[in-house]
Amino acid sequence: MDFPVSPASTLNIQQLYRRQDSRQGNTPLPFSQGQMLQGTITGKSGNNIYQLDIGGKQVQAQSSALLQVGQKLNLQVTAVSPGVELQVVGDTLTRQIGASFHALNGQKTLLQNLVQLNQTGNTTNLSEAAKQTLSFFSQSAVQLNPSAQQASTPISNALLTTVIQSLQTNPTTTPQATRTLEGLLQNVLPALPQETTAANQTLQLLDKLSGATSLALAVSGKEQSIPLALLEQTVSSALQAPQQTQQLARQLVALFNTIQPLLPSKELQAIVSLALSLPSTTQTTITPPDGGQLQQVIERMGLNMEQLFAQNRGQEAAQTLKFALLELGQQLTGTNTPAGEQTGQLLQTIELYQMLQLRMAGEFLFFLPLPLPFLNQGYLLVDDQPQNDDETSDATNENALRYTLHLQLEGLGNVRIEMQQTEHRLDLRFFAEDRDKMVFMHEHKEELDKWVTAVEVGSAQFFSGADDPAKTLLQKSTADGAGVINTKA
Repeated sequence: MDFPVSPASTLNIQQLYRRQDSRQGNTPLPFSQGQMLQGTITGKSGNNIYQLDIGGKQVQAQSSALLQVGQKLNLQVTAVSPGVELQVVGDTLTRQIGASFHALNGQKTLLQNLVQLNQTGNTTNLSEAAKQTLSFFSQSAVQLNPSAQQASTPISNALLTTVIQSLQTNPTTTPQATRTLEGLLQNVLPALPQETTAANQTLQLLDKLSGATSLALAVSGKEQSIPLALLEQTVSSALQAPQQTQQLARQLVALFNTIQPLLPSKELQAIVSLALSLPSTTQTTITPPDGGQLQQVIERMGLNMEQLFAQNRGQEAAQTLKFALLELGQQLTGTNTPAGEQTGQLLQTIELYQMLQLRMAGEFLFFLPLPLPFLNQGYLLVDDQPQNDDETSDATNENALRYTLHLQLEGLGNVRIEMQQTEHRLDLRFFAEDRDKMVFMHEHKEELDKWVTAVEVGSAQFFSGADDPAKTLLQKSTADGAGVINTKA
């Protein structure tokens, strides 16, 4: 039986009942952020406590919403820590966002996935506009990646230096060194001609580095290793490599005499071979990224592709990433290849961005994704509502632009930056996820004048309390002022 319920009502899970094994009380609740669920109210007790059946799992939850036994609910997981929070989903757009929300996890690797797709997706039969678009995004993946900025150090030397430092500090390889190698290899790939030995080596290495996998550089097992003599032969035969690169390679070979009985891995052999064979085009310093490049990337993603077609601007629409992916997806239909699956995932991410823009517009907010390789999560929200503070607000703030960056970075974690800009002044409020990180950010306050160049920094304040960007986005995309279902375990 269905009963009316206010969308955005929330439930907080208090307990998960297990009929077969009550001893598993400390097992984590089987929910993930953004997940869409269907539940039925099976019981009710005092203090707004309800029993729910969610996929056969019996859950106790607290909610201020007026719910009835027998009521069926469409739910979305909006938080998993410190407790599980579910939100009632009422409209079609919100359900569609919920069903696609997992695609937000691909934001960090979106540009690099486009590089791989451009290399392996068989783009020969695409239109010239689609080819140019994929090439543009491949180049942007390099230009917008800070790990590519090696301060005039050739990438080949940076590869070998990272390997040497890793082996000297920890021969079994640290995750940090692995991620550095991944970033360097991602920047090598766009500069390599397709279907070459170097390109294939790089793709294979990146494939092994996918996810949280660490790359073994030195191993003890003979099946995973190569003879040291083979590595020596690779180095001695590389006569065309720059002298400094050869010196680093020889230093690497000599290092294995001090870390016996470990031997070089097959992956290390591939990295050394790649570094010694990189073309001269990868030996140049990469131009630091700027806001103009990011603007071009976002404008050409195709978040407004349908609107461009409706305005008879088909040529502009055909130069967007969404159009190129649709064309490539049609070409790959029925091929059952990794490129076809990757194309579908990228399209789903872009369509999620479009739906979020539509949803945020209803809250007088403009949503702008930031698919940058150095951000785990990142987006900008621009407040489109006129300034409407209390009567004491001065005239200089009446026309102020207000926007907020929601970021998640390696090391710093969750960060929220609230900005209010007038014609000549920018006021900033930084929120870190805890006090220690807030203090760290405050210690680097003086660097703001260096990086903010368009206007004068008027004030900068620092606080703690930044939330997970994905959680914030979920709450804004589903909430309309009603309550939430809290399910704290």
